[in-house]
Amino acid sequence: VTRITTSSSTWLGPATRSRNLARLAGAARVDLTPELGVALMGYGARVGTAQSVADRLHARAIALDDGGTNSLIAVSADLCLMAPEQALSVRERIAAATGVGIPRILVACTHTHSGPDTGLADLLAGRPVPPHVPSILEGIAAAAVQAWRAREPATFAWTRTRARIGRNRRVEDAPIDESVEVLRVEVPERVLGDVVFVLHEPAQRLASLRPGEVERGEMARMLAQHRAAKCDGILAGSCGELVDEGLG
Repeated sequence: VTRITTSSSTWLGPATRSRNLARLAGAARVDLTPELGVALMGYGARVGTAQSVADRLHARAIALDDGGTNSLIAVSADLCLMAPEQALSVRERIAAATGVGIPRILVACTHTHSGPDTGLADLLAGRPVPPHVPSILEGIAAAAVQAWRAREPATFAWTRTRARIGRNRRVEDAPIDESVEVLRVEVPERVLGDVVFVLHEPAQRLASLRPGEVERGEMARMLAQHRAAKCDGILAGSCGELVDEGLG
């Protein structure tokens, strides 16, 4: 974290670094990219299906274990969204395989608007989900389990900065959340991964019929180019309002 560079217009808080080497951490990444021809998710007016792959899609997981009761697993998938029951089923699989309690397992989406359809509309209508969906959910669970099984002694550093790259799209000049927080996980002689916490930041995409789409996983690529790491994750928050009136 202390080696990340920043422009003079952006502040970077001092990193808080742990000294407890007894803590354990593991990371894993599983490719979720489906076969071409699947329906995409994120633009209601889009027609057609995925015609090529601009970025491979992944589930990236990190497992943290203090040797006691405070273990947790977070897995972030390059998907637009999933239904609550889908997320719960993935968490249940992870819990059964690792022994970590369901309340301590986070399943999140990077909210890419160019990832595969996860069958949310089908579930709401009482229809079966598309055939590619089960393997995607299995891949998410597999990443989490692999991360848990790969735990080793680690140290941690935490910092925060801000990036004003967006705007409030519903209320003119209303406040936005500019914060970016980073958790770095290091094991002996290497960085295991950085977990970046941002607000509503898409990450990866499949190419679609829509021309001019620019959502190309730049954040993930920049992290990968900065230094070699086994797993870099992006945990995206919602786009809820920060004002009292208006839509939530």
